[in-house]
Amino acid sequence: MTQLLLVPWNPAAVQADTVVFVPAAAQLEMWAQVSTVVIAILLAVLVVLTIGAMVQMRRLVILSNRLMADARKHVLPVATRAQTAADNVTYMTAVLREDLERVHGSVASLTARLNQASDRVEERIEEFNALLEVVQSEAEGLFIDTASTVRAVREGARALSQPHAVSQDPDPEET
Repeated sequence: MTQLLLVPWNPAAVQADTVVFVPAAAQLEMWAQVSTVVIAILLAVLVVLTIGAMVQMRRLVILSNRLMADARKHVLPVATRAQTAADNVTYMTAVLREDLERVHGSVASLTARLNQASDRVEERIEEFNALLEVVQSEAEGLFIDTASTVRAVREGARALSQPHAVSQDPDPEET
């Protein structure tokens, strides 16, 4: 690694085989002026470019403001209509929800009534079946009583018409 030592300039301390370059003060002054001019030119160019960029930015801002104003003119009616449509949809949804709740309540009530009516009809059918069984039983009993009474009258009439004769027909029920 090379080290740079700053030593005060002493011409007597320099050996004969060492070359030391000391620029003249005039040359240093000239280079300082040239660099100052170059920096000034670069700064001027930078200022001009910055001003140009700012002018372009200003134009873009003005143009974007115009576009935003135009867009606002066109979008505002659409947004208003969209808001109105959204309000209508919200209202219709609320109305439909209320109607569906009423229909659901009605269906639930109707279902309960139908179940109750079905239970009642089932009870009545069972009662009617029991009544039919009683009627059938009574009818059978009446039929049997009537048949036996008719048979008894017939046998009595036969016995009266043939007082001493014994019936030659054996009773089919007696055997």
